Amino acid sequence: MSIKSRRSDNSFVSVFVSGDICPQWKIDRKLAHGEIDTVFGNTLEDIRGCDLSVLSLEAPLTSCRKQIIKCGVALKAPPGVATSMPDAGYDIACLANNHILDYGERGLLDTVDALKRNGIRPFGVGKDQQDASKPLTITRHGKKFAFIGIAETEFTCAEDGWGAARLIPVENCELISETARKVDAVIVFVHGGNEFCPFPSPRMIATYRAFARAGAAAIIGSHAHVPQGYETYRGVPIFYSLGNFIFPWHEQTTPAAYWERGFAVRLMFDHQATPTFRVIPTVMDPDTGSVKRLAGDEKRQFQSYLSQLSRLIKQPEKHKRLWHAWCAMRGHDHWLKHLANRPFPANTVAQKNKLAILENMVRCESHHEVGATLLRLIRTGTYRQATKFIPEVQSLMKGYL
Repeated sequence: MSIKSRRSDNSFVSVFVSGDICPQWKIDRKLAHGEIDTVFGNTLEDIRGCDLSVLSLEAPLTSCRKQIIKCGVALKAPPGVATSMPDAGYDIACLANNHILDYGERGLLDTVDALKRNGIRPFGVGKDQQDASKPLTITRHGKKFAFIGIAETEFTCAEDGWGAARLIPVENCELISETARKVDAVIVFVHGGNEFCPFPSPRMIATYRAFARAGAAAIIGSHAHVPQGYETYRGVPIFYSLGNFIFPWHEQTTPAAYWERGFAVRLMFDHQATPTFRVIPTVMDPDTGSVKRLAGDEKRQFQSYLSQLSRLIKQPEKHKRLWHAWCAMRGHDHWLKHLANRPFPANTVAQKNKLAILENMVRCESHHEVGATLLRLIRTGTYRQATKFIPEVQSLMKGYL
């Protein structure tokens, strides 16, 4: 049973959300043995202190050893991890992400089973797109909430069987609008965007704002592994990326300067289900994988950095320049290299893995957007101009103000 702090004030409903949790490498055994204080630190007060707390789980909980053919690292954690989550204060879990099917249908079903056996209700996955898209509805203090989980098109979407709900904006908007008429508040979780980029792409901004217009009460973004900005659009809080919450890396050097720093959010809905929120900056210890709230000068510096990222979203011309610079930088390193590496014929596992990289570059919305923008910059002769702003992007990635 979930442990929650009791409060007499029922005039609002609070919801805790955070960045992705990947409970492996350094913390899986700790969680399997119930060492939640060691892993979650003082953030337990925030998780347990909300009426509803959402676990964003970016790894299947399984003992399966058979990986699917895909590009990128395959993640998993032992099913025993799930036993600690109710005691930490979690109630539900979003499973819509690009790793939930890393170990196939068995890995996903093991995860669903482990969570349900421990009283945590998952959402964002199912036996097909329609099933995976079904909102999870929960009532607290007389208010009905619906949770929808969506992921960009990668190797874990529910296209040929079990998987994550796919990002299809027109269909997603229809679902949000339909659901909003039946509940007091719809909270949408989207797993997508460009990894390590400190700002959302133009497409992501447009998509999230469309979800707000469709009736979402709050939108939570993840996948970038670094924090991005947030905004309140037509009264709807949109968090483009919360960064990581607990995601210990298996190498000494993490992939991004802000890998360990992110933020959780306490959403509060009043009697009319109007949302307000409080940002909770967090930091993960790279040696232990445990998390705690940022404090003092580190907290103030992070808040200043996050404010800068948030202002960028409201500066369309500057945002466009930096986006073009990102595409010139990342697109050259990734898109052009993989286009030149033609993995045909794809008869061996190695060739199929190379083909999977190319497939992902074409099909995944974020990779496609980078590639299309890069090719347009080259075609229009503006590529060289875009590269002039790469140092500014690199400074933002390092957290320099």
